[in-house]
Amino acid sequence: MPATQPGQQQHLEDRLFRHFRGWTWSERSRDTSSWLWDFGYDIQRHGLRKWACKDCILVNRPTIASFTSSGLQNAANHLWREHKTPAPEGEKKSTAQLKSEGALKSNQPTIASVLKLDVNKPTEQNIANNIISRFDKQHFQRMLVELIVSSNQSLSFAENPTLQEIFDYLDPSVSIQRANLTARAVRYKIIQEYDRHRQKVIEALRNSPGALHISFDGWTSRNKLALYGIACFFRDEKNRPCKIMIGVPEAHRHFGFTIGGEVLDVLHTLGVGPEKIGYFTLDNAENNDTAMEVIGGELGFDGRLRRGRCIGHTINLSAKALSAKALLFGKNADAFEQQSSSAEALSDTEYARWRKKGPVGKLQNIVVDWEVLYHLEAILTVFETVVKTLEGYGHIRRRKQGWTGSYGNIWDVVLGYELLLNTLEEYKQLAADFPDPEHFRIGINLGINLAWDKLDEYYRRLDETPIYYTAMALHPAYHWDWFDETWAHKPSWVEKAKEMVGDVWLSDYAHLEVRTSSSRGDDEPPAKRPRFFNPFEKNSRVPNSLPAHAAAIVGDEYQAWQTDRDASDGNVRDPIGYWITKQSRYPRLSRMALDFLTIQPMSAECERLFSAAGKMVSGLRTNLDAEIIAICQVLRSWYRAGLIKDLDPLLKSHLESKHDAGCGTLNDGELALAETKWLLEGEDSVSEVDDTSQQQQAEELVSTSEKNIVAAFEQHKQKVIEVLGEAPGLIHISFDGWRSGNRYALYGVCCFFRDENNKPCKITLGLPVVSARHTGPNIATEILDVIESYQIQDKIGYFTLDNAKNNDTAMEIIGGELGFVGARRRGRCFGHTVNLSAKAILFGHDADAFERRISGAEPLTEAEPLIWRKKGPAGKLHNLVVAIHRSDLLTGMLRNIQQEAFNKSSDPKLNARKPLNVILDNDTRWLSHLYMIRRALLLRDYIERLIAHHRIGFEQQNKAKRGGPKKSLTLPFIYQPENQLSDKDWEVVEIFAQILSYYEATIKMLEGDGRIRKRKRGWTGPYGNIWDVIQGFEFLLEQLERFKDIAKDFPDTEHFRININLGWQKLNEYYETLSDTPIYYTGLALHPAYRWKWFERNWTDRPEWIDEAKNMVHDVWRFEYREAALPGQEPPAVEPVPKQRKTSDNPFQEYLK
Repeated sequence: MPATQPGQQQHLEDRLFRHFRGWTWSERSRDTSSWLWDFGYDIQRHGLRKWACKDCILVNRPTIASFTSSGLQNAANHLWREHKTPAPEGEKKSTAQLKSEGALKSNQPTIASVLKLDVNKPTEQNIANNIISRFDKQHFQRMLVELIVSSNQSLSFAENPTLQEIFDYLDPSVSIQRANLTARAVRYKIIQEYDRHRQKVIEALRNSPGALHISFDGWTSRNKLALYGIACFFRDEKNRPCKIMIGVPEAHRHFGFTIGGEVLDVLHTLGVGPEKIGYFTLDNAENNDTAMEVIGGELGFDGRLRRGRCIGHTINLSAKALSAKALLFGKNADAFEQQSSSAEALSDTEYARWRKKGPVGKLQNIVVDWEVLYHLEAILTVFETVVKTLEGYGHIRRRKQGWTGSYGNIWDVVLGYELLLNTLEEYKQLAADFPDPEHFRIGINLGINLAWDKLDEYYRRLDETPIYYTAMALHPAYHWDWFDETWAHKPSWVEKAKEMVGDVWLSDYAHLEVRTSSSRGDDEPPAKRPRFFNPFEKNSRVPNSLPAHAAAIVGDEYQAWQTDRDASDGNVRDPIGYWITKQSRYPRLSRMALDFLTIQPMSAECERLFSAAGKMVSGLRTNLDAEIIAICQVLRSWYRAGLIKDLDPLLKSHLESKHDAGCGTLNDGELALAETKWLLEGEDSVSEVDDTSQQQQAEELVSTSEKNIVAAFEQHKQKVIEVLGEAPGLIHISFDGWRSGNRYALYGVCCFFRDENNKPCKITLGLPVVSARHTGPNIATEILDVIESYQIQDKIGYFTLDNAKNNDTAMEIIGGELGFVGARRRGRCFGHTVNLSAKAILFGHDADAFERRISGAEPLTEAEPLIWRKKGPAGKLHNLVVAIHRSDLLTGMLRNIQQEAFNKSSDPKLNARKPLNVILDNDTRWLSHLYMIRRALLLRDYIERLIAHHRIGFEQQNKAKRGGPKKSLTLPFIYQPENQLSDKDWEVVEIFAQILSYYEATIKMLEGDGRIRKRKRGWTGPYGNIWDVIQGFEFLLEQLERFKDIAKDFPDTEHFRININLGWQKLNEYYETLSDTPIYYTGLALHPAYRWKWFERNWTDRPEWIDEAKNMVHDVWRFEYREAALPGQEPPAVEPVPKQRKTSDNPFQEYLK
């Protein structure tokens, strides 16, 4: 390990004990003869001794590797895998190092042995050498990583056994050269790359000629990690503006001191000292004030003076005050939105409520006062213009419409406030001419005034920091002339601004030791903007007239520059370029100007980071930890900024590698197409291409791609039509509806059939859009169109659908069109039916109406927890889970409590475990309530400790003067007495989990597709068999009868008996509908192991049921099959009987035996 300075050593030790709270230095530290103790800290707690990795502490990883002193072989493996630290000469090497360095074993396959080549024969020797030489391990790994990234797969995707078999089939070199990647290998490579390149970034930041400005903001990932993105803005050695991400730490609590500590850790890790820190651009959250106080106190400056405010956030607050609080919803917008929030259709009362809110309320009901809305749109368009102009980062580049310049300039902030305030003033004057003047006058008083007040509130707060006044005053086109002219009616404002700028000059820059350098000649003109493209651009770029007198003299260079006025100064559009040319003449003042002119007006870069990270943490990657997310985003930022150019090829696209090698030979068209391809594969919009011609090429390519996709579909569809036409039996259909993320109402249509070899097949036939209402006739029309397009009208068999009533109507129409009785061909989805029964057990009468009442993605209203609590322990548990799931603070605390318990344990398996989150139930996923309950039972001990821990902290923060809690204090939701789960409640929940486990077992057996395949534990067979449906009903009804009999021993006996009866009744209701169709009776009766004996054995008390079943099956045979013409077929070859499972942990599978 590299040596550390005393000050740094103390900092690292402080960091160590922040991760291991409650631990101390080991009192047996002399017994450290192993070389491994040189790379780890020796700590103890309650008699347990641990090794904690020094390298992990040094690079400030979110999770520090630690191992018990009795398991140091794991520490050795960790050092090699994570940090590539080998064992010293003469010491025993770790298993991981030996495996990595080991030679081929004698029995390991080679290309020659796999292909049975005799390398002693020249011809076969050449074949073997050609195969070996054509396989590029790095290229293969890059393509594999690209596949994982482009398809948003899990990092463990390449470990899929089937995929590995495919690789070996295509080229045995994959396994022979161990080229396949594991999730661990990708993870190690990512961490290794970060460690390798960090020093380059440290040097780039150290060599920056000016201050480093910081922006940070928080985000919660899809997998509930609370991350803080920290962006840094600086000038490189050539004075070009740069931006990079320097860290994405995890902050378990969003307190200001926690955030400040994480930011300080990141700065310290990159060697950024107090002398390099500039100014911060943050949103208006109060915890950022505390964070800046902590950061400033640690680094030796007044945090309040260094804290800029994101103007985008401020403008958004004003826009919401304008639209949401007045013109749209009146005085109390938040209460109104809470009152009307719901995913369901509006009731008559809600329509009336919306109409009272004026034109925008009518728009919700499609009754629109368009004139007023046009004016509202015009006001908000000005807001949009300002935000768009200020959300860049000051980089000068060629823009879409041909001009060259920058967006996101700090000197435009004051101008933006002035433009917006003036715009609101103008609309106050115009209001008298608007239609509906009374309503709009209310809008002025409650909307425009509120928006104006919000803007003015933050405009006045600009004088909390010298950022904005300094940037304007040192812009050669404005000087102090802008202030004297614009604020002529507020001379006190001008005086304070001059005083603040003067203080910064005298205290921080007037006596600064600087070295002069210039990357531009003094005679090189700065970039100019020939045209203006939006109102804000035009407003902010018109030069003011020069006054007859000069500004007050403050100091040497500053004084000289005030009087050094050139006629062309008023036309300067690039003040950064201007000051670069003045560095030799004004070395200190130019340093001050460049430091301030490169501060960011918005924290938009953090939002861009979160957008990229959101794509990375896809639904298949919810197991990604905070460290990997952070390192990937930071590396991506460094690479795009050009700070690192030799990123490991494994982490670069193989296409990107080709471009790195050959971009010098690309013409403009090829480069545009390459950029377009990158955007398309990266799931980015073509609007991200800056150049207009390139954007047009991108759009043309997208259009061409769409045509190619359609052409390919039409080309291959005929083959599918032929396969379906040759199928020897009926084609069964299943369809259901779904709404896509871009608001398309789609119906998936799948079909199931037997191929020429009688093997079961399944394919998707179509995904039509149902643009009209989801009525039965509309659904049936789309399904019939799909069926007719494949020419299978005469081969249609039976349908499996959920229990929605519109499906009954749809089947009636489909049957009428195709010549059969729809009701007799309509099967019911067993999973949907079982889920209805499960909800009846949990929530009692009319469970569907209850879920409709509380469904929605909005936060719970005050009434909703009361509704849930009436549903007993399951409802109370739901309330608790929702509260934890929706709170980043509670989620982080729950994880920390688990991690602390794992760290304390002497069990290596428990040490290796990762914390779990609660699981939120919903009304669409089958048995999601069971998964919520099961996870809660697993986490019960940690949840109870979370509640107790949170309560102690809350009460300490809210003590009255006499020491007790304040009388007016409202307890947080999770430990209000009525929301607590007692021991009895937990017992009830546990019994619910036992009952629903039988439901889960049955669904798992019936949710397959009937295809015979080898299963996980070695047996071969199908899941999803139609002949198991009747037995599934019988099995579940039998289990519910059993639980009813033993319910007298349960807590809350009457509640159990009622709810179990409700679940039984729901199952029995749909069990009786099985006689609507011959599907289920025929499937069971024609199974050679069951035949009619099963019915006669199980329905002995229901002979009429057996007679009805036999009549239905007989009618199907007599009318549809007995006289059917059959093509000549050869008897199939006799196949061996599939290997059956001897024992099973699935109770329903055991029942079937």
